[in-house]
Amino acid sequence: MPDPVIASYITPHGFGHAVRACAVLRAIHRLAPQVQLTVVTDLDRSFLENYLPGIPFRLRQRVLDVGLVQRDSVRFDLAASLDRLRRLRAEAGALVAAERAFLQAAGVRLVVADVPFLAVQAAAAAGIPAVAVSNFSWDWIYQDYAAADPDWAEIVAWVTDCYRPCNLVLQLPMGQVSAAFRHRLPVPLVASTNRLSGAAVRARLGLAADDKVCLIAFGRLDLPAEAIARLAQLGDWRFLFRRPVALSLPNGVEARDWDLSFPDLVAAASVVISKPGYGVVSDCLAQAKPLVWCQRGPFAEVPYLLAAVRTHLPEAELATAALYAGDWGPALAAALAQPPGPPVERLDGAEVCARLLVDCLHRKWSTPGTECP
Repeated sequence: MPDPVIASYITPHGFGHAVRACAVLRAIHRLAPQVQLTVVTDLDRSFLENYLPGIPFRLRQRVLDVGLVQRDSVRFDLAASLDRLRRLRAEAGALVAAERAFLQAAGVRLVVADVPFLAVQAAAAAGIPAVAVSNFSWDWIYQDYAAADPDWAEIVAWVTDCYRPCNLVLQLPMGQVSAAFRHRLPVPLVASTNRLSGAAVRARLGLAADDKVCLIAFGRLDLPAEAIARLAQLGDWRFLFRRPVALSLPNGVEARDWDLSFPDLVAAASVVISKPGYGVVSDCLAQAKPLVWCQRGPFAEVPYLLAAVRTHLPEAELATAALYAGDWGPALAAALAQPPGPPVERLDGAEVCARLLVDCLHRKWSTPGTECP
């Protein structure tokens, strides 16, 4: 019998979903190295190889959901998001047919979705089980927009219907999923671990042990010259960043060494500054790092993330206007001065998910959506 194949479908919305999906795939490889892994996403192979070091995988570059269209790392465009979702809906039949053919030809036995809704449809069309691994579903996110704009209502209903055949959702903390998922199993936090100590990372970056280091954790951040000048005046701080963030700062440090993972950079930081997203929040929770956060617009996940931040971490809010003005000093000082909260009890979500997913490979499933393992 050929080795079993899992296809992991990852939303194109940001990097946090990909990072945690890769954490689960790494755990699957440790537990059952005979399982063949296929990743379906729009991300480059080089990004995935950084998070799946030494692990063989097949890459299929496809986009099966939209998430939200981002103007930058903080702001998104709801009108453009709605337009792209409508176009995706018009193309959905052809996309699902293509994925069904791929899944059957590749011998895939389990689809894992974080959390593209058309991946669930493709699995159902191929007659194989689908398991979602996520802290939210996109219809749950979109329903808030439908309450304010009726044009979103048909999209919410469509996405909900797409999710209905899902056999099971492994529900991560800090969010909710919609009623489309009849079978839910709560699992612990999935968080990546740093490979190097903070001291070792600082040494590689030329940072002193007593430097105050702010890790800028945005996918993109376009600051005006006036803001950069204000950050340069914070001479007692070193600002650590990685491309595509690009800042010309006398007190800036660019992490050009891609062997350093994002959790490695978190380990070297005194404070992390970011929008509240699952990836950065989980990394800060795992290492008890202070977080300075800024609002990211109406997004249903945010209150759940902030509840965890306020419970466990030293934190401070940075107003969006202050972010783009470079007026970071007061928030950085406030977060650094706070004592830590109680640690998160469990950080083994990747291992828990891996065990459950490997078990799903060997389970006899009935019609998709009718059985809970």
